Amino acid sequence: MRKRRMDEWTGKDDEILVEIVLKHIREGSTQLKAFDEAADVLERTASACGFRWNGTVRHSFINAFNHTMKQRGELKKNKQPKSKESKPKPEIEILPKEKLQIAPKDISTLEVKEFKGQRVVTFKDIDEVHGRTEGTARKNFSNNKRHFVEGEDYFYVKPSDVNNFPIQINSAGTILFTESGYLMLVKSFTDDLAWEVQRNLVKSYFKVQQLVKQQMVPSYMVDDPIKRAEMWIEEQKQKLMLEQQVKEYQPKVTYYDLILQSTDTINITQIAKDYGLSGKALNQILNEDNVQYKMNGQWLLYSKHQDKGYTKSFTTEYVKTNGEIGTSLHTKWTQKGRLFIHNLLSKRGIEPLMDREIKEA
Repeated sequence: MRKRRMDEWTGKDDEILVEIVLKHIREGSTQLKAFDEAADVLERTASACGFRWNGTVRHSFINAFNHTMKQRGELKKNKQPKSKESKPKPEIEILPKEKLQIAPKDISTLEVKEFKGQRVVTFKDIDEVHGRTEGTARKNFSNNKRHFVEGEDYFYVKPSDVNNFPIQINSAGTILFTESGYLMLVKSFTDDLAWEVQRNLVKSYFKVQQLVKQQMVPSYMVDDPIKRAEMWIEEQKQKLMLEQQVKEYQPKVTYYDLILQSTDTINITQIAKDYGLSGKALNQILNEDNVQYKMNGQWLLYSKHQDKGYTKSFTTEYVKTNGEIGTSLHTKWTQKGRLFIHNLLSKRGIEPLMDREIKEA
């Protein structure tokens, strides 16, 4: 059996690289920034990611790349100011920034609603998660209702149509939007918050149902022993990732936490550079000190460290070579976690490069 080289690229690596690069291009960012992010995720150098993209991957995904560049060009063109004489009245109202509220609703607190096997949202949900004044989404829909298809983009639901629904259905009827209807309705929301909310709502609300459906058949019901083992491993990884994320959002608050309280987070590769180490080497040290362990290619914290507020994690989806949807966990360290790592390394006699320079001066 051929031994895999450490610098060898897998199909999964290429898929993650493509997803990150196209995301940056679509959002008006640069490929250099995309390579920096890919380097952190894939634990490679930015130059290696750039070489792989320009030398191999880009040619395989040239159609997707050209389409994304076209989208970006059209977006810039649409943002150019027009003269008052030629400026047409937009079909979908471009809402001024002053209509933004101070505190948009956290998507994680959004009550799950499903109708006819699909996740749906209401006018109120859309206004709240986007930080818009009440009635904004309804007005957009009223102005553009001719573009929406009932039964596909939205449902007009009466009390007699549902039982035990999470929200009260108006006697005159309530409109529920599917994922496609939601995306059509918020086309005009172009502020930075809106782009972020759209991405998060699709990934953490609408797409979650698809993942659940894919995993409805438990591993023990699969006859193929190899497939059964693969599904069991994936089930355990999903369970452990969920446990870590839940505990991270419930850290034990102490006076020490308040002193170190910070919204800044940093990835393992950046921390490692402060000590003259590679991200791979620092991950190995944390493994040897029983801070984290590796399961199916994914680093996870041991449970005793998950509720300390050391890390913040998020999941991303990718398409496997067999067409299935996979999930990957990306973990960043808080300032408290960074200090925790510093104390561990100090016990090993590993000092930050800055401290070494001061001693040598």
